[in-house]
Formats: sequence, structure tokens, C-alpha cells
Amino acid sequence: MVTECTDPPSLTFGTTNESSALEGSSVNYVCDNGFDSVAAITSTCNADGKWTTPSSSCLRECVNPPSLTLGTANESSALEGSSVIYMCDNGYDSVADITSTCNADGNWTAPSSHCLRECTDPPSLTFGTTNESSALEGSSVNYVCDNGFDSVAAITSTCNADGKWTTPSSPCLRGLLRSSLKLPE
Repeated sequence: MVTECTDPPSLTFGTTNESSALEGSSVNYVCDNGFDSVAAITSTCNADGKWTTPSSSCLRECVNPPSLTLGTANESSALEGSSVIYMCDNGYDSVADITSTCNADGNWTAPSSHCLRECTDPPSLTFGTTNESSALEGSSVNYVCDNGFDSVAAITSTCNADGKWTTPSSPCLRGLLRSSLKLPE
């Protein structure tokens, strides 16, 4: 004798148009408007006349992630708990991945960071070098004087919001030894 299951289990934010099935058969669910699932959702009729738990759930869908100045999201929608990742425009970067997450209420979290101007090719320094080739807006690169040269202070150049570097903060001078300087106290 073949068993029949009736009244498939309910699914939060989803429905099925089927009211019964025979043993071994499944019913399919469709998520309500504004919800989606990561896979097809089914429930199967067992030999004991009971249904299996639906195979997945319906999750809130978020559309149109928040805009990011000087950046673009990699997707136009996501399911609750998932995130979109932003890419900064050319000439800009960030110190970490920029994300926005879809919440259960259908709203997005604010982007986790912002895009900063990137400066490349720091200015050269006579009798000095830097091992750094770029920095983000507000950050600095450090210089080291060549052998036989020294400076009265640490030498830096800072990346500005316009993508240009400040002039290195101090020169490298021949034969200047910090220990021999007699600075006023």
C-alpha cells in the first residue's frame, strides 16, 4: 500500500500550491515576493506519512546597495546575511575590503569604509631614498638618507586628497651627524 501525505509543512515567507503527495514524492515551495532562497526548496513524503523538513528557507532579499563615493558594489542585490563588496574607482583604494550587508529587515548596513585617493611615485629626495612606492590619502612614506648623509629629523612625504605628495619634510645633508648637533634645549 502506498502512503499519502497531506498538508505539507508551512514555510516562513514561502508557499506551495500542492496539498498532498504520495510516498517518495516531493512538493516544491516558492518564496514570497521580496524573498528568495539559495537553492530549490522541497519537502518529501515519507513512508510513515510524515513530511521531511523543507530543504532550505526563504531569506529577505535586499536590492540596490547603498552608494559609495568613488566606488561601486560588485552586485545589485543579496540575500539576508550576505554582503556586497565595493571596488574603488581608478586612482582610489581602501585600507580594507569595503562591504555592506543585507539585514533581515531588507535594509543594508552602511558601507564599512570609504575610498581614499592613492598617491604613487613619491617625490625623489636628493641623497635619500624610500622603499615605498605608494600610499593612501593621509598616509606618509619615510625616507632614509644615503651613506655619508643625515638629516636633523625624520623625513616624510604625505599623500594629499588631490593625489599629490607634500615636499619631503627635511633634506639629507653631507656629513651631518645628529650626535654632534648642539641644539638648544
